[in-house]
Amino acid sequence: MELRVKGFGSLVAAALLSFAPATKARADVWVYEVLTLRPEAPPYQAEAYHGALGLIARRHGGLLVDGALEPASADGTPAARVVGLWRFNDVGGIDALLADPSYRSLSGLHERTFDPSTSRSLERVRALAGPGE
Repeated sequence: MELRVKGFGSLVAAALLSFAPATKARADVWVYEVLTLRPEAPPYQAEAYHGALGLIARRHGGLLVDGALEPASADGTPAARVVGLWRFNDVGGIDALLADPSYRSLSGLHERTFDPSTSRSLERVRALAGPGE
């Protein structure tokens, strides 16, 4: 008898769990950014920009997963680049970052440091992705 009661209790518990609402699935958004330094821009400006961006992005669920400063070659042909792999909780986090006044305050440093024609910034990547992607 006791075995039947335990079996019935397990069956009821399993049934209740099967009807419980599922937790919302979370889809992280990954953004790959490549910023090309202007020839006259010192590398410390790129590091300062990336450090400040990391602090602001964190407020919106963004995290710099990996990044590197690729120096220019010895002959000076290719420019130095800053490469960053960012993770956000959702697309709304990227939109919130781009609308943040603190992010906007970095625009002067961004313009002085990086070449807009050869850079693939967070803002440019988001514009190319479309409204809900």
